[in-house]
Amino acid sequence: MPPGSAAQRTALDPLGAITVTTGLGLFIFAVVRTENVGWGAPVTLACLAGAAALLTLFVIIEARHRAPLLPLAVFRLRNVNGGVLCGILLSSAMLSLFFFLTMYMQRVLVYSAFETGLAYVPMGLTVLLVAVGLASRLVSRFGPSRCWSWDSPWSLGRWCGSRRSMSAAATFPTCSGWP
Repeated sequence: MPPGSAAQRTALDPLGAITVTTGLGLFIFAVVRTENVGWGAPVTLACLAGAAALLTLFVIIEARHRAPLLPLAVFRLRNVNGGVLCGILLSSAMLSLFFFLTMYMQRVLVYSAFETGLAYVPMGLTVLLVAVGLASRLVSRFGPSRCWSWDSPWSLGRWCGSRRSMSAAATFPTCSGWP
């Protein structure tokens, strides 16, 4: 809020919250269940159809509500659309990476869940240190657009390139990113 402005009470949007939460939950449930029942199973198809219906209903509710959770007018701004698209693509890439890397560590390298979680600690600490210590200084010095244009793709490429040594005979330190 801008300094000096008073807080305003807005109406809640419980119907929007319920539809988006249930719709996303059904979608995730359908994707997770495919390992056991497959993509063509009736439960998977029903969950995907239910998710699509609920998420469509969420958009309709948000378009008509006076205080929506997600104001649809935001998507008329070109810069917002670009940022949202980049965020979706980057999040999809990172979540896919974590999913398949976890499967690799647990099924190929036969790590326990604890060892797999421990393998992510160095990467998490590095991200935390860079975000807290370096990113704010880079953004204040060069601006957000310049930092995004070289830093994120370079960092992601560097990290993915460091995974090239992973093989079925990989060891815990190699897999976790330690030298």
